[in-house]
Amino acid sequence: MAEMRRGPAESVLEIGSRLSEAPSQRLVASAFAEEIAGQSELFGPLGLVDLAHCITLNEQGVFPPKRRVP
Repeated sequence: MAEMRRGPAESVLEIGSRLSEAPSQRLVASAFAEEIAGQSELFGPLGLVDLAHCITLNEQGVFPPKRRVP
């Protein structure tokens, strides 16, 4: 089997390992449209929460130190 390049969405969905192909746009639109409807006001605050969490993890040494690429 030829090795395929996977983007972020494919990696998250495990396409090529667990799944053979991505879900259709129709499925994605119908499955998530109702879930996120009316929640746009939360996007900014939730992004700040994610950043705060990453900062805390970094301060606690959870992330490995930055490696220099030659």
